[in-house]
Amino acid sequence: MSARSPLKAGLALCLAAGGCAPGRPPASRPEGTRGWFFSSGLGGRVAVGYGLRFDGRGRLVAAGVASDEHEAFRPAVWRFDGPGRPDRNFGKAGLSALPVEGWVWSLSLDEQGRIVAAGFSGNSWQKAPAALVLRLLADGSPDASFGPGGIQFLKSPLGGALAAAFAVAVQADGSILAAGQASDKQA
Repeated sequence: MSARSPLKAGLALCLAAGGCAPGRPPASRPEGTRGWFFSSGLGGRVAVGYGLRFDGRGRLVAAGVASDEHEAFRPAVWRFDGPGRPDRNFGKAGLSALPVEGWVWSLSLDEQGRIVAAGFSGNSWQKAPAALVLRLLADGSPDASFGPGGIQFLKSPLGGALAAAFAVAVQADGSILAAGQASDKQA
């Protein structure tokens, strides 16, 4: 059994549920279930991972949302080592959370080890004023060369008030593609 097997088993459970929502271990769990747990790291009660990838060194990178002490949702990226422990060399104790309100749904890794994640600003994709794409350096710090605080906010190109990104990919030439939704002036 490889070092990643327990982590992969935990991921299968997360994906089957539509996302990973780790937190404190439950007081009891059904016999035979295994998993790993972590908290938001920001003082809040919510931590959910949606986009999951293994990097070139076998570490799991998860993008999603973490709530802070005021229960405001922040775009968050976690990195775990091979056995599934938070990678203490990434962000703050394995978590990189950005100081804006929003979520990220999808992530990709580029050839330089940078993390690109896409989602939306605000607290609801149904009311998101802008899609957001963020880029983090391999250590979890925001990539200032990508934009202020490592974030690009993308308003609707159709002139509407809403935009959100649900998927992101990095092409071989380093170009970033984001896909999602955008409203027109009538919406």
